[in-house]
Amino acid sequence: MNSKKSNKGLTLLEVLAVMAVLAVMVTLSYFSFLRMLRTERIKGAVFQLKSDILLERQEALAKGEIRGLTPDSTNFNQYIIITLDSLPAFFTQLRSIKLPSNVRFGHPWGYENMAGMGIDYTTLPGDGFFAVSLKSFAPSSADNYLLFQSNGTLFWADVYYIYLTNGHKLFGLRINKWGNVRTYEYKQGEWYELR
Repeated sequence: MNSKKSNKGLTLLEVLAVMAVLAVMVTLSYFSFLRMLRTERIKGAVFQLKSDILLERQEALAKGEIRGLTPDSTNFNQYIIITLDSLPAFFTQLRSIKLPSNVRFGHPWGYENMAGMGIDYTTLPGDGFFAVSLKSFAPSSADNYLLFQSNGTLFWADVYYIYLTNGHKLFGLRINKWGNVRTYEYKQGEWYELR
């Protein structure tokens, strides 16, 4: 008699072990995907804002008027494209642009806490100019308007800074007097330029 045992299937224990390993892998990849999605969403907002800034500078040059943008004083994750009709400061709102969900102007820890954490929030790399910050924490302040004159240069300042955050990551835009925009990400205690 030949008593050969047939091994043509998997035991229940083997199937459960494979399912447990797959569940752990799916869970880890899901959270990694969410983190990557948050990062790409805020990077997209940074580059969209950069594009709008450059467009408004071109509009100021082409139309011979003062144009720019300002954060919406009622909504921290929205900004308004404006034109200056006359001085003293009569603005016309041209359109409103909403940032992606969870992305807003400012800093995750608040400007008052940044200095205590050792973060230099007043300048981004390569500066030696007088600067005015564009931030949503003082919506009535005059420095919340990023404006280009009809010759394409900044109005009111040599350099402007805009900060965007999603609560986890911090990005900065540096706009010089001639309208050149550079973008930075703050990580591991330093500002790194985005290309």
